[in-house]
Amino acid sequence: MIYMMYSGFVDHIYNELLSLNLLHNVLSGITVDMLNEAAGAGKLNLMLDCIDFGLPVESRDTQHMTPLMHACRGGHFKCTICLLNLGAELMSATPEGKRAVHFTCEEGHTDLLKELIKWEADVECPDK
Repeated sequence: MIYMMYSGFVDHIYNELLSLNLLHNVLSGITVDMLNEAAGAGKLNLMLDCIDFGLPVESRDTQHMTPLMHACRGGHFKCTICLLNLGAELMSATPEGKRAVHFTCEEGHTDLLKELIKWEADVECPDK
């Protein structure tokens, strides 16, 4: 019963913020980290909840990494494919020039790398 009351309260607050167009401003700090952590941990449902909550698929964390980069580093096939289907950019790069494909290679996720190549990932390494 307490959960139902809490859930109803959260839904009410969410709807109020949404109606005032303030939801993204309130959530952009810690929820960006939540989105990236969910992608990196392979938590597909939580990742989708964050996106449904209004966070962009290309949200960047303090390391300038996107959810796609985190999903690829973790080798999370379902999260990676879902993000690509939602419009995540394969060519997005960190300031050091690392892209999702680089994180995939570094961690040895060969099956995921093959899938990224199907999505036309550029597999050449930058000069850095």
